Amino acid sequence: MTRRTRGAAWGVLILLMAAGAAPSIAQPQPFRNLSAAEAAVITSGRSVFRQPSGWKDLSVPAAAPFAKDIEETVRNLGANYIGEVVLVLPKTANPDLLAVLARNLADVESHVGIPYWSRRYKKNFDLFTWVKVLERTGGESEGGLSSEQYMKPFDPYRARYSWSLRGDRLSFLSTNLTHLSYDGKKAVAPGEMVWRLEAYAEGDRWILYGIGAVKAFDMLGLLRDRLSESFMGRIEAFFGYMYETVSAKKSED
Repeated sequence: MTRRTRGAAWGVLILLMAAGAAPSIAQPQPFRNLSAAEAAVITSGRSVFRQPSGWKDLSVPAAAPFAKDIEETVRNLGANYIGEVVLVLPKTANPDLLAVLARNLADVESHVGIPYWSRRYKKNFDLFTWVKVLERTGGESEGGLSSEQYMKPFDPYRARYSWSLRGDRLSFLSTNLTHLSYDGKKAVAPGEMVWRLEAYAEGDRWILYGIGAVKAFDMLGLLRDRLSESFMGRIEAFFGYMYETVSAKKSED
C-alpha cells in the first residue's frame, strides 16, 4: 500500500469513527421566519420571544394543523400588537408535558402571581392584580370558564378561557368578553385580545407555540410605548412561565 492510499484509508476510517460517535442529525426547525440567532436559541432548548410585524411574519409551523387558523385570526383581527413565544423540547424532558400544561392553564387563579418585567419601570409587576372565576365547565383535560379580572393599567374586564387536551395535542384560547379601557377610554373592543397556546408531539419532541394578538386603539401611536409594555410584557411572561413549569430550562432573557 502506497503512502497516498494509506492516507486515504486512514481518512475514511477517521470519518467513519467520527460518524459513529456523533449524535444523530438534528431534526428540521419547525418554526418559520426565525433569524439565525433565534433558531440557535431554539436548538439549545430555550424559548424565544418574538414580535412579528404582521401575520406574514408569524413563526407558526407551516405543517401544524392550526397554522392557517392562527394566520386568519391574526389577519382578520388586524392586530397591531403581536407577540410569540416558541419552544421545542425532547419528550424525554417531560413525558407528561401536555397534562401538566393543561392543569396549569386551567388554574387561572394562579396566574395572578406570574411576574412580568417592566422595562419602563425597571421592576416586576404581577400579571393580574386579581382574577375572579364566574363560571366553570368541564375539567382539566377539556373545559372552559368565564372570569372577571384586573390587569393594570386597564379597568377590570371579563374574559373567556377554553382548553382541550386530546391525544398528543393541547389547545388553549383566551379572549376578552368586554372592553379593556385605559384612562377612561376604550382601548380594546370585545374579542380583540386573543391569547392562544398550541402544544403537540412531533416524533420524539414537543412543539410549543404561544401567541398573543391584540387590536388596540393607541391614540394614533401616542400610547404605543405604554400599551406595548403592558401587552408584550405580559405575553412574554405568561407563555414563558407556562413553559418553565414543564421544562427545567428557563426562557431566553
